[in-house]
Amino acid sequence: MLFQAPTQLFLCTSWFAVAVKSYHIDDSCTRAGIYQQVDDAMQSAFAMAQSGIAALATGNGMANVEANLNPARPPQLERLIKNVFAHDDIISGNTRRYKAPARDKYHMTLQNLKLYKVSRILGLVVTNMGQQTSTPGADDVTIYCDSSRLHLTEDGKSVTDADRNNLVMGSRKGDVYKCSQSNQGFAVAVTWGAPHDGDREWSAAIQLCKKTVENVKKGRFDNWGAFSRANPAALLNRVLTSTRIVPGFAQVDAFKLLDVTLLHEMTHARGAEGLNDVTVYTLISREIEAYRWLGITKLAKKLPYVEGERPTAPDNNSDSIAYFALGCHIMSDPTNPQEITDHGRLKRLSAAVQFP
Repeated sequence: MLFQAPTQLFLCTSWFAVAVKSYHIDDSCTRAGIYQQVDDAMQSAFAMAQSGIAALATGNGMANVEANLNPARPPQLERLIKNVFAHDDIISGNTRRYKAPARDKYHMTLQNLKLYKVSRILGLVVTNMGQQTSTPGADDVTIYCDSSRLHLTEDGKSVTDADRNNLVMGSRKGDVYKCSQSNQGFAVAVTWGAPHDGDREWSAAIQLCKKTVENVKKGRFDNWGAFSRANPAALLNRVLTSTRIVPGFAQVDAFKLLDVTLLHEMTHARGAEGLNDVTVYTLISREIEAYRWLGITKLAKKLPYVEGERPTAPDNNSDSIAYFALGCHIMSDPTNPQEITDHGRLKRLSAAVQFP
């Protein structure tokens, strides 16, 4: 989720902060007893981003954008791209032209789809946010694990942030405050931009929701590597028993752990071009964003296509990027390779996928 706060919190499609260069884990995560889990999840998130970059390397190195990839992508990777990014017109080879940057104007098919922006965004996450800092500045992002710095104003209507010179960050009814105070709801984290205080800009923030912190403490919300290798029985149980009991919930959504969540949130930062949570449909005047497997696969079938630098396309949606990186990472995992099927279930592979 993406928010901004010059003096207030808004759900937005742009970002105020200057480019993010590194990350800082706030002391609140140490006090919560989950500092190491958060740092491990950040490293896992960067590894997922690297897997996505490696998966797309061949296409991004080709001079002829119209040409099919040579060597061709592994079938597991092609299916992942089909589900997450390919409109039916791309799958059938019957695309229509949209205005786009010159190098992205090509007749897209599933066999020649380059996904330039996806590769670029994942590269920016690794390059601009891959180092930890102990002294966060305006160019950095800070991860918070509690709300001790947030206080209500005397009238009880607004929220101020003690870490940011008691600037008003938003409404008491806003999602950031609710996220930090309640164990209810489906949000696991929110991100908002750096507020201005005269000439000073404060670091951007990723706020882990209260229920997220509790789940990390209990070992329920860790990272792919720790979960799949340290808890093989629990992994098997999730694979066998996860169903769509929750409306719109696919099995793979049970593996959107802290690393995938943090990767999603980092794509909202200015350092990764400030991606959106794109609306996939409207329900009774309420916009429903493309979250989780069902949401991102529905978005892939809507116009506009990818590659056009358009704000409502799948390659501008944070969860689409994060799930793609997750899929690339687990299919190439040498010890526990898994493929995400068309219906969002995990399928054990006989061997890890090798990217050309």
